Amino acid sequence: MKGLFLTFSKTLSLVTCIDLSNNELNGEFPGVLTNLSGLISLNLSRNHISGEIPSGIANLNQLQSFDISNNELSGAIPFSMASMTFLSSLNLSNNSFSGSVPFSGQLMTLDESSFNGNPGLCGPPLLIKCQDDDEEPNSSHEVMGKWFYLSASLGFAAGLLVPFAVMAMRRSWSDAYFHLVDQTVDKIMLDIMRSNKRISQRKQRRHQS
Repeated sequence: MKGLFLTFSKTLSLVTCIDLSNNELNGEFPGVLTNLSGLISLNLSRNHISGEIPSGIANLNQLQSFDISNNELSGAIPFSMASMTFLSSLNLSNNSFSGSVPFSGQLMTLDESSFNGNPGLCGPPLLIKCQDDDEEPNSSHEVMGKWFYLSASLGFAAGLLVPFAVMAMRRSWSDAYFHLVDQTVDKIMLDIMRSNKRISQRKQRRHQS
């Protein structure tokens, strides 16, 4: 069979495992591999494959093991990979991937060893924080803080100015307002005096008994 090239067109769905690791392969990631819907294991590690992972990689919805470590791949990790629900073993280490790790879905079950050796990558599960993660929360916090103090100040000012503005416009309302305040204060003082009197009477009864 040496030197013989065969073309398979009707049995692609039967291909479940491909291991082309350590073969000095070069060129871009072969996008045609994403048509192998029955693929369970794909190993292209330790080659010279370049370019980006095609977004169609998520078409391999049966894939359980994916190893493309130690290549020359770059660009962002496709977010579509988070939907590969059977993917339990992933190795993208020692490439030149960049951007944030799409740490959601199935990728949340993986640890940092799957992504190590890519200086441009950031975000969980890696310990390297993305720059946006540090800037956005702080700026959002500052904006919320400014709005809080502004709202509180406006509310306090309105609470003070509205009654005086109303009273300035109508003298009768001013008299009614202060009369209501006087009545309220008198009622509170009367209640306090009655309460103190009842307490004193109870103490006297206890001493007499």
